[in-house]
Amino acid sequence: MNKGIDRVYIVDDDKLVRLHLSQVLTLNGYRVEAFASGDEFLALKSPTEPACLLLDIQMPGNDGPAIQRRLVELGWAIPIIFITAHASIPTTVKILQSGALDVLTKPVDSANLIRAVENALARSREIRLHQRELSELQERMKQLTAREREVMSWVITGRMNKEMASALQITERTVKAHRASVMTKMSAESVVDLLRIADRLGIKPPV
Repeated sequence: MNKGIDRVYIVDDDKLVRLHLSQVLTLNGYRVEAFASGDEFLALKSPTEPACLLLDIQMPGNDGPAIQRRLVELGWAIPIIFITAHASIPTTVKILQSGALDVLTKPVDSANLIRAVENALARSREIRLHQRELSELQERMKQLTAREREVMSWVITGRMNKEMASALQITERTVKAHRASVMTKMSAESVVDLLRIADRLGIKPPV
């Protein structure tokens, strides 16, 4: 973990709350940016470093849940910790079901705050690692020819080379050559490995 790189965003209309949370987090080594409204925060670009968001539930204009929905629409994969002085059980359940990691009650205890932020940033790093791995797989996929992609879709069915040759109307030798190329380009060591890669990429076997 590198607190000097990780970033914590705070969105709360209460200036004293923003100041308190910022001080606690800054003293613990985090980079902090605070905003008085969700609209101010949404004016930013999606963060490229591990980050999390401390978001007040009740605010004038767009409230916390509305900002949460907007972030989902924008494709921001940023873990959210809600903070509130008076959240109802139905509201708490709803925002957690919508993907929030935690809900903290005001006044926020410093130890609970640091614990929640550490968990959220760990989740953010996991998300970014997953995104990088997926991007690498997509780049490998681009290296495949149209025929190799076709052969790959058949390989993950577990069919024998002879069966694939018949289905694709090519020779078994050609199937073997394409299959070897697919395994090399996709950095797959086995059919099981290739099946895992195909699942990550959303590739389905032929019907």
